[in-house]
Amino acid sequence: MKIPIQIPDGQLDDYRFLINEIFIQQIYRVNLTNPDPLIIDVGANIGISTLYFCKKHPNAKILAFEASKKCFPWLTNNTKKYQNISCFNVALGEGEYVYFYEPKNRIGFGSSIFRSRVGNEYKKSLAMNIRRVK
Repeated sequence: MKIPIQIPDGQLDDYRFLINEIFIQQIYRVNLTNPDPLIIDVGANIGISTLYFCKKHPNAKILAFEASKKCFPWLTNNTKKYQNISCFNVALGEGEYVYFYEPKNRIGFGSSIFRSRVGNEYKKSLAMNIRRVK
């Protein structure tokens, strides 16, 4: 099964290594015993790993979280034909807000939620708290 993935203009080389790692080397491959698992993709970027999970686990319910306002349209476009994927444009973290840095000239690379790593160049992003529910 081929899965089309749209890549931001001028960034094919940036994403080529991710596609290789995820789809060819299968670094996210796990043996799940549940035939319809819940998969949470935190930092889904443009959806490469999300699509991999969808391909490997077609009966899974997949929640894809991406804080970047630049990446999110690419994520939703790449995953829109899959009914088992829900996308959320939020950062996940502890507390009311997390700090999120996004480079101005790139989509998806160099983002960070760690304030100490990015100095004063951060944006406030809506955060969601997740609790384990049995």
